[in-house]
Amino acid sequence: MIFAPPVKRPDPAPSSGPRLRAGTGARIVRVPGGQSIAMDNTTWHHPWQTQVYWSPTWKQWVAVVRPGLVNGRCPSVLTTADKMKTTPSFLAPITAWDGAADIARAARLADDSQTPDGTTPIYVPLYRNPLIPLQWQELGGADTPAIPSYFVRRGVKSGSNRRVMSADVILHQPRLALTSQITFPVDLVLGSSIVTQTLSERAAASNDALKVYSLPQLNPPQDYDSGEGDLQRSYEEQTWDETLICTVFLVSPPGATGKPDGAWIPFTKHALFWNLNWAQPELLPLVSDPGTTSWIPPLAGGAGSLVINSVVASLNDMTNQAVNIVTTHSLAGSFWTPTGGGSDATFPAVTTPAAPSSGFDKTAKSKAAQAAALKAGALVDTLDPAFPYTALPFPLSLLS
Repeated sequence: MIFAPPVKRPDPAPSSGPRLRAGTGARIVRVPGGQSIAMDNTTWHHPWQTQVYWSPTWKQWVAVVRPGLVNGRCPSVLTTADKMKTTPSFLAPITAWDGAADIARAARLADDSQTPDGTTPIYVPLYRNPLIPLQWQELGGADTPAIPSYFVRRGVKSGSNRRVMSADVILHQPRLALTSQITFPVDLVLGSSIVTQTLSERAAASNDALKVYSLPQLNPPQDYDSGEGDLQRSYEEQTWDETLICTVFLVSPPGATGKPDGAWIPFTKHALFWNLNWAQPELLPLVSDPGTTSWIPPLAGGAGSLVINSVVASLNDMTNQAVNIVTTHSLAGSFWTPTGGGSDATFPAVTTPAAPSSGFDKTAKSKAAQAAALKAGALVDTLDPAFPYTALPFPLSLLS
């Protein structure tokens, strides 16, 4: 028997296209038509993604927010050097991607001489994974929000032997605020009264910053009324804008009492999924309109009450006008997703064709209803919405 020597096959010709390279969290997959890149983890970690942990060192629940950007800037968390030294992120090495500010901040944290007691408040950016203490409110009470239906469907509801608490994680953006000073002097000599409103801007506190923190519940902004006397009022907006990042829920074990501990079960409901832009309108000059109100001085006793009532009524009218001016020319800013976040901010309505009639066939009718419910996503029972995530729309008011 004669064995032929093996034939050496020629090397394949090099590809003229670019060579695929797998980055972090990715791998190259060979398919019949060539190669492709696949992600190792099928779960996409979106910006502002929040994870919740029980800290045995702090004896409380804390959150870590995956870095998101606002106008290309990373928010910070107000914490202390001692707290950062008890977190794994403090041990993260300084890399070539860190700038001079990060290196200086890490050196300041490591230097006990600059923070002798370790309790000096410092701002630490989100990409250093600072722990955010969560502040809770209990749900299902007479004066608190109701327990979400997600938990009610699982038997956790008011009156059961399990408790539910919630905490909001909030994005805080400092800004200029609109202030309004209203004066109403009474001139008894000229017999006239002129109401004057002065609008101006007030800057945020010098120690305020773009940050992330927690409250039991995000509260809407409220205008401030000093109430200085009967003939003078001042209104001013809050010097910040805030939006909800997520709401964290804790469900207790059966029969639990006291504050939440490590035995409670955490859940997260996100409200943000994309990096953001933020802007506020400018305070434009207004047409001067003092709103003069003339009146006749009192001539006899008893008419004085009518004059006083007239002055107070004019003040109330001008106060209402002043509030309208403040509302119309508010300097409140807006958050929006700059590129739509890979999805439209609003989805057009989809016209669903009429389902074919199944007549008296109950089985066919049931199957048709089930198919329609699956298509509409009615049976998807999650706290977070289904992908694609809706992005924050651009506020058209900024164009005016």
